[in-house]
Amino acid sequence: MPHALISWRLDQRNGLVISNLAKASPGYTGPSNVRGHPQSSPTRNEHQGAYCGSSRKTPILRLLQGLIVLMTLASWGHRAAAGDSLAMSGQVAMLVREIGIATPDERHETSSWEEWVKQEERRRTLWVAYAQFNLQCIAYNVLLMILNQEVLLTLPACGEEWNAPNPQKWRQMRSLHTPDSRNFQQALGQLLQGHQIHEPEAVSAFANYVLIHGLFQEIFFARSTTSLVEQSTGSLPMSFMQAMESALRAWQNS
Repeated sequence: MPHALISWRLDQRNGLVISNLAKASPGYTGPSNVRGHPQSSPTRNEHQGAYCGSSRKTPILRLLQGLIVLMTLASWGHRAAAGDSLAMSGQVAMLVREIGIATPDERHETSSWEEWVKQEERRRTLWVAYAQFNLQCIAYNVLLMILNQEVLLTLPACGEEWNAPNPQKWRQMRSLHTPDSRNFQQALGQLLQGHQIHEPEAVSAFANYVLIHGLFQEIFFARSTTSLVEQSTGSLPMSFMQAMESALRAWQNS
């Protein structure tokens, strides 16, 4: 039932987009009656109004969060539901891109607590989706839905800030933790070069979690390429193995 409801909401959104595209077409004249004249229907217009209103009341982020929960439950629940989880991953990837996983999102230190929570909720939702795609790839040997080079999000903030129940506690936590302004590409690039990433600012536990997924992708694609080019040995180049060893050591230190 929850999946059917979410799918219905997505169908509504997609239907509205297609309808708007059709109306923008030069040859569009609207629905016609049998005599070829545009047909006006109060019932249809009322339905459109309710339809648009319901879309506004259902933020896309909530749809994504619901789909992630369902995809996760299906992935690690009964084996027979694995196919449903893989089918849902396409919808999740579509929403993840629409919400902006490939859009840089800098932290603004002047933001209020309420605004910060909204930004961090969006960011963390996208990070959870990214991690779930990687886990599906590991568990079911399927293609990755979101690639490292697409991700331009800022790293997740520390858990103490995120769990703060009010603005006063949040400001107190921020005085103890210097906000990490690096995005995923910057931190992952430092790791791949063997540089320490926990100095001068510490990296949050959630940030370390998404970074190990980033390193997994690097290994996954290196192995996939090697299996095609060097079928006789299937071994990774020594330079790559040394670079990954340094990266994993730097990640472990973090």
